Amino acid sequence: MFQHFLHCSPQTAVDTVGDLMNVRLNCFDHLEREELPKLADQFGPDAYRTIASFVESLKDWLAGDHAWYPQTGRYTVGLA
Repeated sequence: MFQHFLHCSPQTAVDTVGDLMNVRLNCFDHLEREELPKLADQFGPDAYRTIASFVESLKDWLAGDHAWYPQTGRYTVGLA
């Protein structure tokens, strides 16, 4: 799909999607490490714990989603 959207080779599409995913995950990591602690100063420790718990849930979801994709077989069509 991405290959057709960008009119590029399969490898270029894979590389581009991989780069995009890495940028998004790095942004998420930055927010967790740098921005989230500032919320504790602004809203107090209770709000910080609530938001930190939500972020941990998001990380679990991302990990589960990442593990699910290769197991489904859904995204292997045309890769053989």
